[in-house]
Amino acid sequence: MTPRNLTPSADRKLRRLAGLAGLDPALVRVLASGTWDYDPDPRGEAKGWVEGPPVLEGATDEALAVITSLPEELTRDRAVEEVMAALAAVEEDLLRRELLHAGATGSYRHLSPYATTHFLRHATEDRLASLWRDRPVGRDDLVRDLFLKVFRGGSVDRDDLAYAWTDLVVDLPDVPHAEPVDWLPSVLDAIAGPPIAAGLSELIAAARQHTRGDRHFRQTLLEALSYAGLLEVAGWSRIGRFWPEHQHVLARRSGANEWTVPLRLWAERGGHVTST
Repeated sequence: MTPRNLTPSADRKLRRLAGLAGLDPALVRVLASGTWDYDPDPRGEAKGWVEGPPVLEGATDEALAVITSLPEELTRDRAVEEVMAALAAVEEDLLRRELLHAGATGSYRHLSPYATTHFLRHATEDRLASLWRDRPVGRDDLVRDLFLKVFRGGSVDRDDLAYAWTDLVVDLPDVPHAEPVDWLPSVLDAIAGPPIAAGLSELIAAARQHTRGDRHFRQTLLEALSYAGLLEVAGWSRIGRFWPEHQHVLARRSGANEWTVPLRLWAERGGHVTST
């Protein structure tokens, strides 16, 4: 196994990621070990994506407990059953608190369940089964998905059933956090305020005033609000809509297609705030 994330800069980045997620850095290091290498390449940039099993040598008991709690192989039927159960058991108040904590801190880990839950609204067993990968899903894949939850909040992984299972079913340790400031009305008011050029960059600017995180985080946050129906594109109500079935719809401007449906259609079809 090639050693990874050994440099001081890699350690700092993993610790920062862990701090935002409310996780032990030792656990995040294990999750990253088979997925992402922050050690610099000859150009001074992170080496990036890697493949292989997680490195468990020297792992803490907490990290080992998380890894060994994952099944050696996740079946489609189990994933469908347990994601359906998780969606049925959602506590809306808790989900909103996690969203507010995410926006106040820039934590992808706390944003992801809110986004995934609303992305999969109106799921059925058949609809979820259609999101299954065409290959076996083993423990190493699930460890990778857990890292992706912390690393990018499922921003490009959310239409995968195995990711949804790790996001909504697997319990990660957490530390208590203070009741967050309710920034959501301020963001929605900024978007619903005086007419502006209705572009996606303006949505980012509105979110920037009241939330933490970088542009990519705010994009993922705004997409989550659109899945929940708080930001609605004309003709794209969330009522009865299973969002994974619509991600093939493209905007005329290619840059907008870096966003997910429905927000990628915001500029060309018009959108509005449905609740403040």
